[in-house]
Amino acid sequence: MARSCQLFSSRWPPRYLLVAGPRTFPGLGMSGIVAVIFFFFDAVRGFNVDTARPEIFASADGARLGERVVQFGQGMDGWLGVSGQDVEGAGALYRCMLGNQTCAAISLAGMMNVSAQLSIGSSGRDVVVCDPTAVQHCLHNSWVPGFCFRYTDFPHEGRKLDVKEKECIAELVDVVFLFDGSNSLSKRDLKKNKDFMLNMMQQADDNMQFAVVQYSMKTKIEMDFNTFQKNRHRLSEIMAQIELMESATFTATGINVTLNHVFTEEAGSRHGSSQLLIVITDGAISNGDLNLTHVIRRAEERGITRCAIGVGSAFTNGSQALRELQTIASSPAYLIQVKNYNELNSIFNDLKTKMYKIEGTQSSSNETSFELEMAQMGFSVLLTEVRPPSPRQCPGVESGALALRHLLSNKHSAFA
Repeated sequence: MARSCQLFSSRWPPRYLLVAGPRTFPGLGMSGIVAVIFFFFDAVRGFNVDTARPEIFASADGARLGERVVQFGQGMDGWLGVSGQDVEGAGALYRCMLGNQTCAAISLAGMMNVSAQLSIGSSGRDVVVCDPTAVQHCLHNSWVPGFCFRYTDFPHEGRKLDVKEKECIAELVDVVFLFDGSNSLSKRDLKKNKDFMLNMMQQADDNMQFAVVQYSMKTKIEMDFNTFQKNRHRLSEIMAQIELMESATFTATGINVTLNHVFTEEAGSRHGSSQLLIVITDGAISNGDLNLTHVIRRAEERGITRCAIGVGSAFTNGSQALRELQTIASSPAYLIQVKNYNELNSIFNDLKTKMYKIEGTQSSSNETSFELEMAQMGFSVLLTEVRPPSPRQCPGVESGALALRHLLSNKHSAFA
């Protein structure tokens, strides 16, 4: 039955033990209950819990009670603030009177469409209520910043705490398709490759822009970002004009040219954008090319995310081609292999997900940066009479501390 257990008396030794849970109480048929159990202390400061005479609180409308509990007042004249779910599954707060064991819904000024995971902190009638599951959408990404309300005369006169909401980070994404145009590629394969790239560009959101680069022994910029922006309506025509270069496979040179001449403001790359390089190749690098490791190190230093797509049978375990593919990819999650160019469309959704995944992140070299930057506020609250110590930053989170401190006149709310 019990989902949480909390001492809620403001004096020591405490007078009550609160057992609260949103689950069914055996034999009572209630969706949620709150039980108050009296206990007494003996001469050796120990105590016995009287489980035979608990006070059972239940809501009249069948709500699920007991996610969080705070006490207001003393003795039988006091009451409990209890969070839970209403009959429709939405978050709600209830006032449970100690004297008559009834619970009634509380209308919270200013708080609408809240979740069932409300947290509460109190000091007298000064109360902070937080919803840690409030969602903010950043294009295709969603994160959960949470929000909190402070009530100086609970449950009236509530106002949202002035904690600055995090803006969507790096909404702009610049993508370069760098594809292998060596003599191992047939014209039919080229057509399938171009159709794949065109499909990706046509279905992308407006915050994304694309460039297309072909490499063989030499490298040719088929379309830079400036050309893309000026010719969004002519993409099919531009892609149709691309012809095979049909020479050696100088992948490192192609990446180097892309770094020097495509991921630049002169070519239309936008300041502050996330940058994604998608390399499509069907074999190992030819002799005489630049050092791949040195070129990739430059890309890493510039924070460019790299997705490597290997097409065909050359990428067997232990092969040079596979090792090169692994060097190019930012991580194993960004290494994709397909049997032939016919299968490129089968990775469409996977690649699209990877493109959207880098939105909202500041560091493309850190796979966990997205999850850490999306951390939430308000899953627990402590209202104290003295100023809490400075919050500690969570290790690995570049964007700031997850534990926030907010000054409220003479009292302070500590959020986690």
